[in-house]
Amino acid sequence: MLLAFLPYVYYSTKAYVALLFFLGLSSVAYTCYFVAHYKLIPYFKCLLVFVGLLSIYGLYHLIVGENVFWVAGDFFVEKSRYLLWLFISMLTVVPIYIFTCKGVLNERLLKNLFFVMLAASVLAFHVTNQQLLIEAALLDSGQEEVTVTAVYTFLSLLPVILLFRRKLLLQFVLIFVFFVFFIFSAKRGAILLGSICILFMIWGILSNYSIKKKTIFFLFSLVLLVCLYKFTIHQLEISPYLASRYQDTLEGNTSQRDVYMATIFEYIENNYSIRSFLFGIGAQGTLSVNVSFAHNDWVGIFLEQGLFGLLSYIVFWVGFIYTWIKAWNHSREAFVAIGSLVIIGFGKTLFSMFYLPVTEIMIISSGFYSIVLGYYLGKTFPQYSTEEIRALKQERDEVR
Repeated sequence: MLLAFLPYVYYSTKAYVALLFFLGLSSVAYTCYFVAHYKLIPYFKCLLVFVGLLSIYGLYHLIVGENVFWVAGDFFVEKSRYLLWLFISMLTVVPIYIFTCKGVLNERLLKNLFFVMLAASVLAFHVTNQQLLIEAALLDSGQEEVTVTAVYTFLSLLPVILLFRRKLLLQFVLIFVFFVFFIFSAKRGAILLGSICILFMIWGILSNYSIKKKTIFFLFSLVLLVCLYKFTIHQLEISPYLASRYQDTLEGNTSQRDVYMATIFEYIENNYSIRSFLFGIGAQGTLSVNVSFAHNDWVGIFLEQGLFGLLSYIVFWVGFIYTWIKAWNHSREAFVAIGSLVIIGFGKTLFSMFYLPVTEIMIISSGFYSIVLGYYLGKTFPQYSTEEIRALKQERDEVR
């Protein structure tokens, strides 16, 4: 919660870095405890394979590497950031899972936290939007609308709406509010992934009701979808910037991503040896080849960790999808929630960054994502730790 508000209320570099180290190191500590005391479900087995491999690269970079200059960001990236970003984005789910299994994080608490996180998301969206408009004014670009990447925090929170199952009107209001932010952001990836998840969630909510309630809910859903459609068309008509972004999408304009891909693949074609093909060029190698990060996890991992890194990422996603499928046997809500997170996460691997959040807002978005995922994994696949099992056996023996 502190990290979510800090950059937009009172920014302190020392406090921010201290929080990064706290989150990163505590996630590693909880992961060690988790491996020693819990049974690993498929998601966590595959997660540790992927994170374990990349940690080797990160440690090597930390020991013998140097700070790398990020041309697009115009600053040097400290060599410790690779491991911090990796641990925060991928391992934060572990303590959240443990808290949920122990009952520390329950549905009531997450509902309350949801509104705190929602407030943080609104604040981040507003501040970021204002900052970008000020920058545009200083450059005298005449631009009155901007693309707000901060909207990804809303995307991470979207599945929590399913928890308000007894308040149908609130669910509809929240879905509409989230979609409005997706449109206002003009962030094409968030609009696409958000729209898919909303349709998936409506299906999930609809399937939980009786025939009579399904009919009523279907009519409500139809009205909601019509409202969302009308709102989108209205925004396209009054917002030249949003309309241009939509036209860019139709024309295949990828906001420099095609240029990044061409640069990276040209480097691979001209410089790769068999060793590079298998093991890559090392952590943060993308910044030594390109002006920015790849904005595609698969390409970035192949460049930095080679074929072995790519295979480990495939293993992670296979484990994630397999865990999602197994959630079907628990409840429809869990299946839809975890499935939405799969859609959001996998979508981000294709045109953003999922495993390595490199900006403040991406770290916040990743943190919210971990909270939601850890909670649903804990509710869907709950278990006792070995310590708790021994304590229960001891109590049972004493009773006997």
